[in-house]
Amino acid sequence: MNGQEIRERWEEFFLPPDRAVQMYPRAEITGKQTVAWYHGQSLPDVPGTPDGDDHSLVRVYSADGAFAGLERSKRARARPVLVFSTG
Repeated sequence: MNGQEIRERWEEFFLPPDRAVQMYPRAEITGKQTVAWYHGQSLPDVPGTPDGDDHSLVRVYSADGAFAGLERSKRARARPVLVFSTG
């Protein structure tokens, strides 16, 4: 297989980055929250974020559906622990 074939069929060889963390719950953030997320700010009231003090990991997706990273929840606040840039 040559370089051109790989470029044309790259999706057959590379998995999406969030594939490795599918076991964690999913949360989606709004457009305004997305800006705060990429600045490393913790976010209140993110749907999908567990209540309580369990420090659970949660997959976070931006308003446009792109994988944004992982949060660690505490008392229903999403705190970024891995911010994934798609741009």
